[in-house]
Amino acid sequence: MGGSKGSATVGAYSFDVKFRGGHAEAYRSNIALKPKAREVFAAGTTAIERVTGCHVVRSSVRGDVAVIQADILC
Repeated sequence: MGGSKGSATVGAYSFDVKFRGGHAEAYRSNIALKPKAREVFAAGTTAIERVTGCHVVRSSVRGDVAVIQADILC
């Protein structure tokens, strides 16, 4: 993706976050047995906001338990 990057841990999940312009991606970087999608999406969204300092557009959040993508407003 390029752009800027950072890391954040939210609850039981760790993420590497990359962002550029109005888009961000959070890659889950820890091992989790049968992670619950709802928890991972919530944690990934929070990680994106912490690393970017921007607001996540909730309706844009998509992905799976490994990679969460979202549009951001800064």
